[in-house]
Amino acid sequence: MRLQQFLHHAGAAGLAGAVVALGCGSDPVRPEADSVLAGALPVIVDWESRPEDWPQDPLTLRESSLDGPILSLEVEYGGGCEPHDHDLVAWGGWLESFPVQVNVLLTHDAHADPCDALLRRTLPFDLTRLREDYLASYGDGGPAPATIVLRLTVPDGADVRRIEYKF
Repeated sequence: MRLQQFLHHAGAAGLAGAVVALGCGSDPVRPEADSVLAGALPVIVDWESRPEDWPQDPLTLRESSLDGPILSLEVEYGGGCEPHDHDLVAWGGWLESFPVQVNVLLTHDAHADPCDALLRRTLPFDLTRLREDYLASYGDGGPAPATIVLRLTVPDGADVRRIEYKF
């Protein structure tokens, strides 16, 4: 079934491109090892962007949890006929407070999916890049763990959620 959907969407040119890509022998670009092991997408740190620069199709955040640098967001949304893309974007720079805060946006691009099945997914994001940027800006702060308050915005119309990330 998935092959049929691929062939329908990609056509002959897409199939030829896939065959060439599979047989080209070059090494693919790989994300950092920690992200691969966790199956997580890296957070995008784009201080200059604004929320309106990113897709925000509706979804509902059901749960969030942190395990080390991995932020897992359990979401629900309608769809089922098209792929949906999600990113976690840190934007606007550090908010000077104690502890330091940062705005993060969960993006959702439904690609105009016309279907109405209720889909539930857990989206893992690797916060390592955000931690590295924090350490470059503020240093390690000594023996106590550092804390960043993530001010999470989700395209569900709810208020900003606060998540404490300690490392």
